[in-house]
Amino acid sequence: MASARVEPRASADPPPVMGVGSSRESAPRRWAGIGDAAVLLHRVLPLGSLCALARAHGRLTYRTNRRSAAVVRANLAAFTRPGESAAALAQRFFEERHVRRLLIAVAPRLRLEELRAVCTFQNLGHLEAAAGAGHGAILLCSHLHSSGGLLSIITLRRLGYDVRISLPAAGDPWSDTQLRRLIWAVSGPEPTISELAGGFVCQFNIRPIVRVLEEGAIVAQTGDGWHSASFVDVEFLGRTVPFPTGVLSVARLTGVPVVPVFAGGRADRMRLTLEEPFHVGRGPGELEQAVAHYAARLDAHVRAEPAAWEHWTLPDALDTLAAWRERPLREKYEV
Repeated sequence: MASARVEPRASADPPPVMGVGSSRESAPRRWAGIGDAAVLLHRVLPLGSLCALARAHGRLTYRTNRRSAAVVRANLAAFTRPGESAAALAQRFFEERHVRRLLIAVAPRLRLEELRAVCTFQNLGHLEAAAGAGHGAILLCSHLHSSGGLLSIITLRRLGYDVRISLPAAGDPWSDTQLRRLIWAVSGPEPTISELAGGFVCQFNIRPIVRVLEEGAIVAQTGDGWHSASFVDVEFLGRTVPFPTGVLSVARLTGVPVVPVFAGGRADRMRLTLEEPFHVGRGPGELEQAVAHYAARLDAHVRAEPAAWEHWTLPDALDTLAAWRERPLREKYEV
């Protein structure tokens, strides 16, 4: 393996940033959010009951937010199985989404045994082998179960793995309300999601990522984000769409191994499958081959778990993604 100790060029392609949202410094804090209700209820209700309530809230959202429901239903129509309707699949999408949001809200209060019940890892040895050389590794996540990937990172860190995520700005976009601050003032402060997940700020500058890799840590990034400047056209879900090259460009530059991980199952019983590590070579076309390899693996997992992929909230999602390359650079970078 090539050493991660390299001096990145200023023009290197920035990676898509994992963990989107406004920081405490960049936007006014809301007074309250649905996550605050989850935090309060978690003090009196078991996690299973809270997840059941979140699923009921997801069903209600599907029935009352007709515009969003129609978008998701139209996107999922092509991925139904025999005997399954697009409506049932879309409703499940909203249920899973609300459970994920609940779990993120209460994550600072979850015990390790609760986290391990939510996140079951398959082939964890792949991550150990990749990071064992001490030069760092990239854990390549996706928008399958989306923010639920944060739960897996938090769990891995609690298990002793030095996994960290890059953030677009300082602060914590997942618990940014005035009511949450009031709760902390009464009951005592709790760690933020950013702190639990080992968050560090990189914006669209790869130098902080390289420094973290030099420390031998595992950097978690998404491979199917759309906030990037450089893309490769790949076959995905029956379409030709541009996939970002940023995070795999970092792997190519530093020589660290890449470990893809895909989330399946229910949001409250996620199955995190870690696949064989791979390296991105520096030869002609090897970066493009690596992106296509990842897209093919994601394709298979999305087809197996279509209701778990977050991007279905985009109107005409695959058409929108296919045209993303033509968007203004400002929109490509906007997180």
